[in-house]
Order: sequence, then structure tokens, then C-alpha cells
Amino acid sequence: MPAIKSLNLGEDNERVYDDLIVAVEASDEVLSLLLAVCDEPQLRDEIIQRYEAELQPSIRPYQVALSRKEPSLREAIAEVAKNDSYLQSGGRAVITVTGADRLLSRRLGEERSEKEIFFGYLQWTRESLREYSYPIILWLTNPLLIELSRKAPDFWSWRKDVFRFGSDEIHVGLVNGDRVGGDKTSSSMTQINLDQSRGWQVKIDDGTAYVGEIHFSNEADSLPKTLVLPETIENDAIPPEDLQRLINQTHQQQGNDSLLATLYSQLGRAYASRVKIDKVEASQATIEQAIECFQKATRVQEALGIIVDLAKNLSWLGYLYELEGNYAEAEPILQQALTILEQQLGSNHPSVANTLHNLSVSYVLQGRYAEATSLLQQKSLSIPNNLPYSGTPRFIGREAELIQLHEQLQRSDRIAISAIAGMGGIGKTELALQYALKHLGDGTYSGGICWIRAHQDIGMQILAFARIYLGLEPPEDLDLVAKVRWCWWHWHQGEVLVIFDDVTDFTSIQPFLPPTDSRFNVLLTTRLQLGASVNQVFLDVLPSSAALEFLRSIVGNERINYQLEDARALCAWLGYLPLALELAARYLASRPDLSVTSLLDRLQKQKLAAKALARPEVGMTANLSIAAAFELSWHELSESAQQLAGWLSLFALTPISWELVEACISESGTQSDAETLEDLRDELINLNLLRRMNEQTYQIHPLIREFFVAKLKQMPKEVSMKQAFCREMVAVAKQIPSIPTRQLIQTIAPVIPHIAEAATTLEAWLTDDDLIIPYIGISRFYQGQAAYEQALPWLEQCLHIAETRLGSDHPDIATSLNNLAYLYQLQGRYSEAEPLYVRSLQIREDQLGTDHPSTAQSLNNLAELYRAMGRYSEAEPLYVRSLQIREAQLGADHPDVATSLTNLAELYRLQGRYAEAEPLYMRSLYISEQQLGSDHPLTATILNNLAALYYEQGSYSGAEPLYLRSLAVREQQLGADHPDVANSLNNLAYLYQVQGRYGEAEPLLLRALQIYETSLGSDHPSTADSLNNLAELYLAMGRYSEAEPLLLRALQIYETSLGSDHPSTADSLNNLAELYLAMGRYGEAEPLLLRSLMIREQQLGTDHPATAMSLNSLADLYYHQNRLVEAEALLIRALAIRERVLGRNHPDTLNAQKLLTRLRQVMDTKLEPDNTDELAAPRTDIPKST
Repeated sequence: MPAIKSLNLGEDNERVYDDLIVAVEASDEVLSLLLAVCDEPQLRDEIIQRYEAELQPSIRPYQVALSRKEPSLREAIAEVAKNDSYLQSGGRAVITVTGADRLLSRRLGEERSEKEIFFGYLQWTRESLREYSYPIILWLTNPLLIELSRKAPDFWSWRKDVFRFGSDEIHVGLVNGDRVGGDKTSSSMTQINLDQSRGWQVKIDDGTAYVGEIHFSNEADSLPKTLVLPETIENDAIPPEDLQRLINQTHQQQGNDSLLATLYSQLGRAYASRVKIDKVEASQATIEQAIECFQKATRVQEALGIIVDLAKNLSWLGYLYELEGNYAEAEPILQQALTILEQQLGSNHPSVANTLHNLSVSYVLQGRYAEATSLLQQKSLSIPNNLPYSGTPRFIGREAELIQLHEQLQRSDRIAISAIAGMGGIGKTELALQYALKHLGDGTYSGGICWIRAHQDIGMQILAFARIYLGLEPPEDLDLVAKVRWCWWHWHQGEVLVIFDDVTDFTSIQPFLPPTDSRFNVLLTTRLQLGASVNQVFLDVLPSSAALEFLRSIVGNERINYQLEDARALCAWLGYLPLALELAARYLASRPDLSVTSLLDRLQKQKLAAKALARPEVGMTANLSIAAAFELSWHELSESAQQLAGWLSLFALTPISWELVEACISESGTQSDAETLEDLRDELINLNLLRRMNEQTYQIHPLIREFFVAKLKQMPKEVSMKQAFCREMVAVAKQIPSIPTRQLIQTIAPVIPHIAEAATTLEAWLTDDDLIIPYIGISRFYQGQAAYEQALPWLEQCLHIAETRLGSDHPDIATSLNNLAYLYQLQGRYSEAEPLYVRSLQIREDQLGTDHPSTAQSLNNLAELYRAMGRYSEAEPLYVRSLQIREAQLGADHPDVATSLTNLAELYRLQGRYAEAEPLYMRSLYISEQQLGSDHPLTATILNNLAALYYEQGSYSGAEPLYLRSLAVREQQLGADHPDVANSLNNLAYLYQVQGRYGEAEPLLLRALQIYETSLGSDHPSTADSLNNLAELYLAMGRYSEAEPLLLRALQIYETSLGSDHPSTADSLNNLAELYLAMGRYGEAEPLLLRSLMIREQQLGTDHPATAMSLNSLADLYYHQNRLVEAEALLIRALAIRERVLGRNHPDTLNAQKLLTRLRQVMDTKLEPDNTDELAAPRTDIPKST
């Protein structure tokens, strides 16, 4: 056994030690429970000795060891305090408690084990310790700490802090001075330092050095979870009944005890053989019988000193306890069995292997993966290896990469060189280590696994491995490269795996690569992208599900599941990067009261400087912070490539078009040709700091972006770069028109996040003139897709930012108000839109003048709102004034003039002023087709409106081709789910309905309703229009039960959103009344018809076609009620309106004449009206136009 010569805590333990001292000194007259954790008794004792010396004389130290007979923490402290006057007087002190690691977990015939008693006391110790107002340092081991958190949760929750000390650089001198792997007679001293962060470090006095470590993965999925029989049971074993008779006979004859022990052992095996592992509960009685037999056998064998048989039976006992899930009983028994079997039979005996396996299963099933992994190492000690420690609690999400890696390495056609490539922190080293550990356990590389740190002296590491593990000594007259080559040629037989970790320069390892021999397999980990001669496994970030599972493996299922959405957000912010996830998870685990939300908030504020990402814990595979890992790659970049990284940090966390990067750099005035920029880009790609997504599109990881952002702040051109980026984003935003086509939306979509970055993160670098442009561009992008809820926050923020920076009466405020009001109007929020439009108009008139084009826009938009609200008399003068300004300022053929013309024509159409409307439509259509093209959305709108005019005039053949053409343009330019497409579908369906083409109308109306509900919402007026239209079709088809709920829902929406006196409300009332009339529910129909007529007369005028329709409907009701005189008067008035407005030859006019004639025939014959006869004209409501 090596003797401890000296102690050096190491950097990490020094920090923990300092924190412990601070905690003790801060606990003045206050009870503080401080848990100190260390698995090395010698290291623990030296730390205690050091802090006791350091704290004196201001703080007096006391030590107490827990009693195994009565392991009570309170009693141990009370024993010290009761006879000490200094403590009783309240003097400053610290009490150190040891001995917990010596408590037994086996019950030894008692009701509870020593550990169980200890944890039981702890659970109820809190209040009783309050009388001791000083710090208490309770020393534990890591396994004890885990048990304490589970078995004494109340005490655990009361702890002040936990201080974990790793076995850091314990210097060990070999007593006999034997040289490892060298001359047995040499008197040279070999020093072995155990450093958990760097591994076993072997230093030989002749200068040879080697760094490695023998540990194993504690990844649960690769660990055994199924028990094995301690021994093979022969099929011809004696039946239990016969064995029991023999035992009884032996007892009666008082035969020798050794035979009795053998019989009990055989009987125990017989019972055990009957137990089915998959049916343990059903075999409980059999298990108890077997346990009883083995207990009797072991008592006899222990008394007689039959050691080997005793150990084998203990192994059986442990196995049976594990079957019952009684791991606390199984563990010490299996440990004792394993120790005896190894001493007596050797480490390669099957009984040793089986006992070791079952003991490791016990650890795994208790979640003690690190202990299980360390134990399983014993199976592989015969394979030379120097693998470092894996601190990953569970290896998750890389199963496919492990398989791919093995397939590449096992290719037999040539020397297998594979590389695991990826950005810093992606888990390259961990994947290589997990692969090596797996195949160490599988025995794949029987010739050894050699781990080389590429940033250290490569040749010397290979020589050290060959000397220590293989006993090779190359001739001294060779140079280093030749010595390494000699070692390769004299390497032990079997396949060999050589791992070069963290290769930054491939040429530095080339001289030391193994020879071209298929048994040598070379694996590299690197940030570089190597050539085609090396098979590469490129590591991406973890899938989101694997990232969550990784958090759970460290923090715990319950805690993560309770904060699941926050945990998902944390994973996303960390970019699913394994190193970042592990650092954050360990930080959370060490702070049980810290919520995931709070940690995420800290990270968002502190970025990479956050404490959670700043320092790996002792025991982790990684030994660098996130920033430090990235820094290694940063120093490999040229200065120009670093500046390019600064440019990339300005972009959003989405794919970046290279053309956009070039445009930004050009905007800054930097002279750089395309080829030079590509070379700089390739520097970033080759170091995995930038990733190519597809042709000319690239992306950076979220945390690399944060790293680049920090670097940009140190660059002298930071401000000019940000300003240039903003100018370029403004230029792109200006290209988004008010009505973007679907093709343009698809083209511009990838740039929107980068424009958003300029509008938010970099808003301070936008000039006043450019301030609102990014917001407008983004809102147009969303509005063009009818994604109004997504557009809304951008327009609201635009107004807020503009008012904050520019003041309340700047022209850009008017623009912001106008845009927000228009969005409210599209959403049907008319009462919110009006004051914004009015204020926008006032600012523009005051700041720009009454004849400015922007003033004309405000007039037009306010008029549009009034038209939508049915306030036609207020809308008309605004339309006319807007048209006059535009013609004067922009010219008679400007597209804005076309907009004013079609809007004014639409107002006239709604008022029944068809003769005035048509020439405006025709002129508007001509301008739009000439200036914008026949497939522009504005052209489609004018076509739709002109078709509606023809429809109302009875020219169905003239309306249909215009509706169809408008629909085709809208679907092509705006997309199949745009509200304007729904408008076209509604109008075309109306036309089909009037013509009796119901089968063609219904699917159009259903599709329109779906579009409106999806894009505008279930309470939007356009949704009500669609409900109303579908109900009207069902009414015409006699499907009354389907029509009524649609009409009632439409009426409710109209009254809520538009008001009780809006023309659309009148339409809805009229339609519902028509349904009731058709159903014979006359008493419910009349008040609806009277109210509809009143609204139409007030809002549309007494000569409007819609007023005539109300008169017709009311006359129909009176006809069915035999109120013929009243009906006649209404029909006469309706006919007069139609003749004046529609003309004598309009279908509605001709139909009205027929109905009046029919009524008078009934009146002349004095017959009772036929209740099946319909007096009202067929419905010809006005189609909706946009």
C-alpha cells in the first residue's frame, strides 16, 4: 500500500476550502450545518488539521466522532458541550464531526443497521440542535451524501451548504521504489499523483511523464441491470425433498457440521434454481426458503473457517436479497464475498466475475452509476488502458454516433482513422471516451487503448504508455519519432485503439501515427474539419428531448418535470450544447432552492460570464468553461476572420444568407473581394465556429454568437459595423410593399429575423430617419399573410419607440398611428382605429400640409373606416378630397389614384349609385393594369369590386369571369389562405347561389368560412359575413335547421363588433326574419324585418336597393298573414325604388313587377293566400368587396 508523503489540495479544492473557511467565520453566534464531503480519509484529516490551525485562536475547534452504538449527531455534540465552560459561555467555536463513514449498513441481527439509526436521528435533529449557536461541520463521503438527501430530507433541507473535496493530487511514493513497467531492481522513485480533474499522473525521476486515468463511464444505459446466477446449477442436482431428508438425518445422527453446511448450501441452490427472475413476487416463499438455507450454511462455515464455500454462499445470499429489492442487505454481503473470492480464487475466476456483476447491478438499481462503473473496471484490468475519468452522470443522445464510429473504425481495407469533429463544448472528448469505455468492457481492443492528449508532448505520452502498460523499452540511441515507431512495431498482439484528443494541427500527430496495420485503429477529436482521407463523425447539438433527459439525469426528474416549460426554454437558450447543459445542470443541482426560471434569467442577463457557465465542477470530463472552450478556437483565427465573426454576431439566431453578410460589409465601406471573404468564412467553418446549412446559407450556435458578441465589443469598429448592419436591414425592409405577394413573402421570410434584430437589439444604432422602417417592413410581412396578431406587437412597439425618440407630433408618428389603425381596422376593432386615424390626419395636416400625399393617405384610410362602419355620408367627402390631392400631386395615372378611384366607386356601389360607380371602376382598372400589371393584388381587388357592381345590376354573365379572374390572381399572389381569397370565394358563391347553382356554391362558402376563422378569428365581422352567406345558401336549399344557428351567431358578431344600427346588422336581421318566415314563425319574423328596414332607411337611404329588399320581405310576411293591403303598399314602394335605381329591365325590377301582379290577382279574386307561395323576391344581397 503506497504511503502518503505530502498534500497539495489543488486549485479546485483550494476554492472549496476557502468557501468553507468563509462559511465558518460568517457563522457568528448562529447555528450552521455545514456538510463537508471527501472520499479520502487521509485528505479529510489533513484538511481538518489545516482549518483547525487556521481558525485559532479566534475560533476554537472541537472534534467529535460518532458512536457506532448510538450514532446520534445531537448526542455527540451534547457530550462535548456539557463539560466545556468555553462552549457554555458562548465562545466562538467550530465542531467537526467524523465517523459517519465507519457506520455499518448491515443489520447483523439487529432491527436496524447503524446507518439506519444515524439517518433516523438526523431526520428529527433540526429543532434539538438550535441551542448550539456555532458552525457544525459534518464529514461525509459522496455515497453517504446521496443517502442522507434521500433518508433525512428534513435535515438535508436545513443544511447551510455542501463543500465537496476531490482526491486532488495525492502524492504517493512506492515503498519499494519499484519502477512501473521498468527495471525491478532500480532504486528510482516513482511518484503517482491522483488528480480528479486531470487523471493519474505518473512521474518518473528520469523525466519520463505520462498522464492518464483509470475510471469508467457512469452512463446508466451501458451498465448491467440484470442479475446473473452466482454459480452454474447442475441439471442433475439432488431434489430439495431428498436434501431435506438428508439434513434431518444428519441432525439426528449429530453428524459433522461441515457436511451439514454442504447440505444446506445444496438445498439453498435447489430452491434458488426454482426462482424465476421475471416472476419474483410469485416466488417470494421460495426465495425465503433459499435465504434461510444459505444463512444456516454460512453460520456453520464461518465457525469452521471454510472460507471459499462461505464466500460462495454469501454471494448467493446477496443475489437473493437483490431479487427482493433489499439492496441494503445485499451490498455488504456481496462486498465481503467479493473480497474473499478474489483473495482465494484470483480476479479471473467466474465466481468473482458473477459476484462483481451482481454487486454492480445493486449499485445501478440504486442510481449509484459511478460506483458501478468503477467496480466493473475490474473486469477489464487485463486490457492495457489509460482512459481518463468520465464525469458524465448519464451518456444520452449519442447512440447513433457510437454505432457510426465503430463501423468506421472497424473497416478492414486500410488503417482506420476516424475523427469526431464539432464545435467546442459539443462533447467530442466525451463521445470518444464513452466509445473507448464501452469497448474496453466488451474486450474489442485487446491490444490496449491508448489515450493521447494532442496538446501535450505526443511522443513522450506514447512512450510512457508503452513502458508502463506494455513493459516496452526502445533502444536509447533512437530519436523520439523512431522510439515511438519501434514501440508500434513491438506492440502487444490484438486490436489497438489509439485516441488523439483535441487535435488542433493534424501535422503535429502525423509522425507518431501507428503503422499501416489493420489492427491499429486511430480516433481523433478535433475542432477542425479534416480532409477526405479521414472519416469524420460530425457532432451536432443534442436533440431537445435528449437535452431534457440530460438535465433530468443531473437535477432529478421531479424538479425538471415540475418546471418543464422553463427547462425547455433553458435548453433552447443554451443551444442544446452538452457542455453548457452539464454546467447549468450541475449548478442547479448544487442549489436546490434555485428555480430553473431564475437560472435562465441570470443567464440572459450575464451571458457567458454567468457563474453557472464559468467553471466546471471537479469530476467533470470537461475542464474548461464555455468561454474558455471557444477561446481556444478564437486564437486560431486570423484577425480578419475574427472581424468577420464580429459581423456574424450582429445577425439573429437563424440561418444567414451569405449575400446579406456581403451586403453589410460593403455598406460599411470595407473593401474586400468575394474570394477573400470566402476564405475568411472557411476559417470559421474549419474550426466549427460557423456551420453551412445549405447553398450560401450559414448559421452560428447561440452560445458562439454570445461569444462573438462579447468579442465585437472589443473591436475598434464596433459602432460603424452596427450602423452599417442597420442601414442594410433598413434597405431590405424598404423593399417590402404594403401588399406583398406570396412569392415575395417566401423570398423575404429568411431576412425578417435579421431585420427584427436591427429593430430591437440594435435599435440605438438606427438613425432617426430610419427608425420606423424595420417595424413597418416586419408588420407588412405579417399583414400580407393575414397574421395580424404577429404584426400587432411590431406596430405597437413602432409607435412607442417613435414617440420616445421623435416626440408626439413628428410625421413618423402619424405614419405609425396610421399603420396601427389600419391593422385594428383589419381586425374589426373600429372603435380603436378611429382615434388613431384622426390623430394621424391631424399631425400630417399640421406638419406636412393639407395637400401632401401622406395627408391624402390619411383621408383615404379614415374614409375606408367610415365606409366599413356604414357611415357613408362622412366617408364620401374624405374620399373625394383624397382623390383630388393624389391627382394633383402624383398625376392622374398613379397607382394611388387607382386606389382612390376604386374606393370611391365602392362607396357609390354600396349606396346604389351604380351609374357613378362604373366609370370610376373602369378607370381604376385601367391604371392598375397599366402601372402594376394584370396579376397585381390591387388589380384583383378592382376586378372583384367591378364584378360586384355587375352582379347587383343583374349582369351575372359579366360578373362571373371577373370574380374568377380576381380569385385566380389572389390565390397566386397572396396564397390560398388569405382573407382576400375568402372574400372572392364568398362573392363567387353568391353569384352561383342566385343562379341556383347550390352544389357549386356550398364548398366555396365552407372554404371561405374556414379561412376567416383561422386568419381573422371567430368574432371578426368577415367571419360573420361568411356565416351569414352560408346560412343564406342553406335557407335557399331548405336546410332550415342548419341555417338558424349560423344566422344567430352572425347577428351576435355584427351587433358586438359593428353596432346595432350597422347595415350589416340590418342584413343579418333581414336574413334571420326570412328564415322564420319560411318556417312559418311569423310572430318572430316581423320585429326583425321592421328593425332591418329602419336601419337601412337611416343608414343607406330610402331609395337604396337594400331598402327595397326590406320592403319586399316585409310585404311577403304581410301576404302570408293575409294583410294584403299593407303588403301592396310595400311592394309598390319597392318597385318604384328598383325602377329608379336599377332600371326597368333589371331582374329584380322585373321580378318585383311579377310579384305585385300576383298579389293583385289574389286581392281581386278574394282568395286566401297560398302559404306556400313566396311573395318576396329572391335574395340579391350585396356581395362583399375588398
